[in-house]
Amino acid sequence: MKSNTRIVSFETLLVSMLLLLIVPSMASAEWLTPISRLHYTFTMIASLYLVSTDRTELMVGIILFIPAMTTKWMLAPASADQQLLAYCVFQAVFLGYVMRTVYRHLMSARRIDSEIIYASVVLYLMFGLALSLIYYGILVLVPDSFGGKIMLDLSDQSSATAVLHELLYFSFVTQTTLGYGDISPTLPVARTIALLQAIMGQLYLAVVIARLVGIHIANVTVDEKT
Repeated sequence: MKSNTRIVSFETLLVSMLLLLIVPSMASAEWLTPISRLHYTFTMIASLYLVSTDRTELMVGIILFIPAMTTKWMLAPASADQQLLAYCVFQAVFLGYVMRTVYRHLMSARRIDSEIIYASVVLYLMFGLALSLIYYGILVLVPDSFGGKIMLDLSDQSSATAVLHELLYFSFVTQTTLGYGDISPTLPVARTIALLQAIMGQLYLAVVIARLVGIHIANVTVDEKT
C-alpha cells in the first residue's frame, strides 16, 4: 500500500468513508445529490489510488471503476429496477476488488504503523457498505425480501434514499452482531448473506485485528531488546 507521504493517505480515506456513511442522512435535500456523488467519486478514486501498487492492479481497478462510476452518475431520481440493480452490482464488485487488495496487503504487513491501522478500519467499513449494496440489489429483485419492513418505491427519490439509510443501518447492525431485530430478512438468500456477514464481522476482529496487534507487540519487543 502507498504510504502517507503520497497525495492521499488511508487516514484521508477513512475520514472520507466516515463522512460517506453520515452524509446520506442529509440526502433528502436536492442540492446535496451532486455533492454526495462527487464525494462518493472522490472516495472511490482515493481507494483505487491507494491500492494500485503496480500497473496491473491499476488497470484492473480502472476497468472496474468505470462502470461503477458510470452507473452512479447516470442513476436517475426515478430509476428503473434494471438500472438500480446494475448500480448495486458494479459498486459491490469494485468495492470487492478494493477490499481484496487491502486485505492482501494487511496480511503481508510485517510492521504496523498508523497507515496499516487506518487501512484495517477502512476495510471494515467498506465491507459493511458493500453488503448494504448487495442487500439493496436483493430488495430490487424481491421487494418483500425483508418481510415488508423495507419497501422500495422506484418512482420516489426520497424512498430510494430512505431505503439506503435502512440497509446501511441493517448492514452494520448485522456486521457488529448487535441484532436489534427491528429489521430482519425473510428471503433465504438474504438471511444466508446476513449470517455470513455476522460471522465475517467477528472473524475480522478475531483474525485480522488480532494479527496486527500481535505483530505490533512483537515489533515493540524486538525494538526494546535492540
